[in-house]
Amino acid sequence: MTTQSRLKITDIKLHKIRVIRDLGWIEPAWNVGGKMPFTEGGGTVTEIFTDGGISGIGPGAHPEVIAAARTHLVGKDPFDTEQHASTMRYYAAQLPYRGAAGIDIALWDIIGKACGQPLYKLWGGGKDKVPAYASMVRLSTPEERADLAVRLADEGWQAIKLRIHYQTMKEDVALVEAVVDAVGDRMAVMVDANQAQSSGNWQPGIQWTFHRAMQTAIELDQLGVYWFEEPLPRFAFADLARINA
Repeated sequence: MTTQSRLKITDIKLHKIRVIRDLGWIEPAWNVGGKMPFTEGGGTVTEIFTDGGISGIGPGAHPEVIAAARTHLVGKDPFDTEQHASTMRYYAAQLPYRGAAGIDIALWDIIGKACGQPLYKLWGGGKDKVPAYASMVRLSTPEERADLAVRLADEGWQAIKLRIHYQTMKEDVALVEAVVDAVGDRMAVMVDANQAQSSGNWQPGIQWTFHRAMQTAIELDQLGVYWFEEPLPRFAFADLARINA
């Protein structure tokens, strides 16, 4: 550990992933009335290089984030993750969806490789498997999502995540209820309200109030939903804690 901790970051690069298939423009559940381009494959990955020949891989980041990371992290010890996270928060805090977390993940990948251990071991975890779940993106009716959930359950999936973004809570709850009725005895059902970035101009759609988030949480709890994701903006810590209490 002492020897490996003297590693120094030498470069940070962004790699493009080949697009396998263009899926066209899709109306996602979090952008009612709007459309976004989707592909099979594509995207980017971040790679951080060190002078010891070890490199780390993380999810892609915006070129501005990569440029900031290269300017401020090259020459530094990759083991100083807290310091680097603070640096990236300062230089990338106002860049929505720009992928600063990809830097942190790549740094931890270096640490795991340098120590010759998987990260779950270094963090004291006792599991060597992570359950997978299916995640719905396309905006569709409750009936369509229930039908898709049944097909996914038949394929062997044991959990599914729904995105809700209707104008009213009644519509959101009805969608979840339809899926729970269809597959609740076969799959865990999770729900994502996509409100983490809702306070920014870049996030389309309705912005929830605390009241709506709390009432929706109560309704979903009664339906046996496994988790409820992003009910409010990500920095609304006090209100998020109240919902979680």
